[in-house]
Amino acid sequence: MKFLSLLSFVTAVSALVVRQDTVAADLKKLVSTPSSVSVEIRARWSDYNAPLPAVVVSVQAEKDIAAIVNYCTKAGIPFLAQNGGVGWAKTFNLGQWGVLIDIAALNMVTVAADKKTATIGGGASVSEVVAAANAAGALVITGNCNCVGALGALLGGGYGMPLSSAFKFTKLIQTQATSWAKSVSASTTSSQCE
Repeated sequence: MKFLSLLSFVTAVSALVVRQDTVAADLKKLVSTPSSVSVEIRARWSDYNAPLPAVVVSVQAEKDIAAIVNYCTKAGIPFLAQNGGVGWAKTFNLGQWGVLIDIAALNMVTVAADKKTATIGGGASVSEVVAAANAAGALVITGNCNCVGALGALLGGGYGMPLSSAFKFTKLIQTQATSWAKSVSASTTSSQCE
């Protein structure tokens, strides 16, 4: 009986490895050349409730996110986009074959000449936003941890919305979102789907 249990376990592990390799190979065909697909996860500051994906895709272009989301949705594969890798959440249930979309490379920050607005990439960290604002001679309200993703902190995490209201911080002027395998631009006055 122990032999059958061991055989079942080995078969299950082999199936996971085959699926992991298949998903990784499929995603490598879908994403642009600078993006990378790996079965290794980068180190986090804490292992508490860390997502444990089967495949990690480090994207270099927004269009790659759309391709990954479309693939995972059609295949019924759970996925999670992350930029900082520092959060805790019990909802990171990627199972044993989920895909982690690392958006840290989408970290561009451009401060407008009037110093009243900035365009911040989804992968930018608080430290990158602070550095860009400082270089432009502008001020920015942030949380007190430089390593976290900027968008989460700027949208209320880290310091709270009452402080942003006091400094007239508008929560969201424009966003570049990816869903249903399309890139969508949305602002308070218009939207455009590519």
